[in-house]
Amino acid sequence: MIALIVLSFYSSEATAPGTLVVEAQVTVGSATRFASVQAEVTGVAKITPFNVTVSPGTYTVTYSPVKWYSAPPPKSVTVAGGKTAYSVGVYIPTPVDVTISQLGPNATSISAEHGVTPVTWFNTTGQTIKLTSSAFTASILPRGNYTAILSSPGDLTVTILPSGETMSLNVE
Repeated sequence: MIALIVLSFYSSEATAPGTLVVEAQVTVGSATRFASVQAEVTGVAKITPFNVTVSPGTYTVTYSPVKWYSAPPPKSVTVAGGKTAYSVGVYIPTPVDVTISQLGPNATSISAEHGVTPVTWFNTTGQTIKLTSSAFTASILPRGNYTAILSSPGDLTVTILPSGETMSLNVE
């Protein structure tokens, strides 16, 4: 009799609904914080964080794109009966690359979220290049590069040394 009660308990727990908790995080510098983004489970899209009560099984969680970030790939999550499973999508800033040649930068404007998006400048010239903005000044040796996270939008001046030729680059 006790065996039937125990078997019945495990049987009903295995078929009981479970909970899927869906969250998202963004990486900003070395810190990670929770984010409100759209994610989809079983064809239903909601804003994170959210919980979904589901039958036992495997579910795919898809995270929506977010400007300036690489969206996490879809996640496959298995939910056991009566249990809670988690899906946490981590968004990483999408870097922006700017190539500077003898003809100047390959872009006159870049889209980068200040305080988040890493921007890398590649110097393809045989001369030193100086970057100047209201927040910083940097020199890039010939065939070198420099990466920074811009603290504010604005104009950036690119100067090719020793000629002193300058170009302007607008950061949104």
